[in-house]
This record gives sequence, structure tokens and C-alpha cells, in this order.
Amino acid sequence: MEELQNNLQAQIANNGGFLHFTGHSGKLHSEIVEFDLNGFEHHEQVELNALLIDAINCQSEILKQNSLFITDLSVVEDPARTYNVVTGTGNHTGVWTFGNLIKNMANQTATGVSARTLLKEWIRGWTNGRTINGQTVPLRIAVYNYLIIPWLVKANNWQGNHYQNLNIVTQWETDWDNTSEANLLKYAPFKLMAIVNRLDLKGNTGYSSSITNAGETRFIYTLIAPHTNTR
Repeated sequence: MEELQNNLQAQIANNGGFLHFTGHSGKLHSEIVEFDLNGFEHHEQVELNALLIDAINCQSEILKQNSLFITDLSVVEDPARTYNVVTGTGNHTGVWTFGNLIKNMANQTATGVSARTLLKEWIRGWTNGRTINGQTVPLRIAVYNYLIIPWLVKANNWQGNHYQNLNIVTQWETDWDNTSEANLLKYAPFKLMAIVNRLDLKGNTGYSSSITNAGETRFIYTLIAPHTNTR
């Protein structure tokens, strides 16, 4: 135990410290939290600080090939299940496309909420500052030029600068409501990057009151810039 602690302290010193996260905020700790080794060896009750666990975990190298992220291009660019907005290849309505998953999430038959409405409410959140998990997220001005305008232009096959003489801030929601839902889903400017198996969420009561649920599968997308076709 003593040798393990000494080795750990030496590694922390060589690395210049370790990061501990509270929510999304990380703080660098340059010294390891001391563990009462003497008391432990004399069978006394000792406290194990959570920061010590972080210090130990930070020494473990993440091996991509052993992780639960699926990033193989033969999967995330499967032409039958996905659509690649960069190359213009694949299936616009494939089961793993952003549009199809949004449609499934909306589940209009059960909720009465259309995919078009769900998307609009989601996008509106980017146009206003808000507080998420106790942190202030400012409004995203670029959302108009990099998401809303190119998405509507593509979905409506507009030519030229449709918003040249219009106020996009007040006009886009009306245009959104008048745009074909099928086209909004078809031309969503998001590319599938990874599929993640969240086995760690097994038993989460948000999904079931039973611990028999197997967790969650997450699809990770990136927004493709309309002018450069880059993330």
C-alpha cells in the first residue's frame, strides 16, 4: 500500500497534477490528497477523499480500441443507415440519420408533438441565453449563419440570399413552420460521428423502475459548416 501511494505521488508530480471535475468545470490539483496510511495500517477508521480516486483514475490510459465508442467508418458512414452530408452519399432517411432519430424522439402519434416543432424548440434554445446544470450558456449568434439559414435554404431549395432584405431573428420561425417537415429531416446538417454504448446507465430509473434495463445507446453527431463542409 505504501509503495502504491509513493508511486502514485511520483506520477502525479511528473504529470504536474491531476484534473478534478465538478460538472463541466475542471480544476488542476498539483498535489495528491494524502491518505492516512499509518492509521489504516493500525486498523483505524480513515477517510478516503474522492480526489484521491480521481488522482488514481487519471493515471489510466484510455485505450480507444477498448472503449465503448463505435467510430469505425464502415459503421458511422454505413450508406444504408446514414447520410453523409459532406460527400452527399448514403440514405437521407436511414435509420441512423439525425432526422430519423428526431422523428422517433418526437413520436407524434403518442405525444402530439411533431418533429418539426421539436426541432424548432431545440434550435430556439440556441438563440437565447439560458442556465443549464447551474452554468450560464450565452446565446449562439452563429446559429443563424451556420445552422438556421443554410438548413432552411436547403430544405426549401431557395436560390440566392433569401434573407437579404428580411430580419432573420423574427422571420426564421415563420419560415420554419412553412417548410416541409420531411425536407427539414432530410436535409438536417448533422453527420454521425460515433455510437456509444452506455452500459453504465443500466438500471437508471429514468428508463425503468426495474434494474433489468440494459442502459442506453447514444448517437453523437457533429454540425457541418455549410460553407466549408467541416465540423
